[in-house]
Amino acid sequence: RVAETAMERLRAFHAHQAPVVPVVVYGNRDYEDALKELSDTLVDAGFVPVSAGAFVGEHSFSRKDMPIAAGRPDEADHEAAVRFGRAIKEKLEKVDELSCLKPLEMKGNFPYKVKGPSTPQAPVTDENLCTQCEYCIDVCPVSAISIVDDRMFSDPATCIKCCACVKECPEGARTFDTPYTAMLHKNFSARREPELFI
Repeated sequence: RVAETAMERLRAFHAHQAPVVPVVVYGNRDYEDALKELSDTLVDAGFVPVSAGAFVGEHSFSRKDMPIAAGRPDEADHEAAVRFGRAIKEKLEKVDELSCLKPLEMKGNFPYKVKGPSTPQAPVTDENLCTQCEYCIDVCPVSAISIVDDRMFSDPATCIKCCACVKECPEGARTFDTPYTAMLHKNFSARREPELFI
């Protein structure tokens, strides 16, 4: 499913028959109903999906010793994205108006998979490595990190476990320990390719 934070932000957009290309990025496991949910939400907001895609990016829980889609997107992914863009352009050049396009079909189900309850958890800071540069505060998309009592604090109730702070910390002072990393590494390390719907 699409992260609720992203859904909240998407609901602020409105259009009138504007072309759109929904794209999701997932960590090599599966994107399940996310692309369909994103597309349906955009249709409800007045957009017309003309193509859609699901690309692979390094999983949020990936670690150096247990990589999950490490290095993705890579050069092959970038080339696929360029080809995707060209195919969309060619598709649109062949029609006079969006109403001429057939409804876009893509992977996903409705009703969507039920979202499970959020488990309050957040990355922690190794105070011996942290320089309090506050870069983690800047990269956190939900403002879950702050300085409390002269220490970096991540609010588990706000954190969406994207691990941007872990990946971007210049000192390597942030970690997120979860039992899911080993399971994902074991079961979802085989390369998956972008899935494109044109």
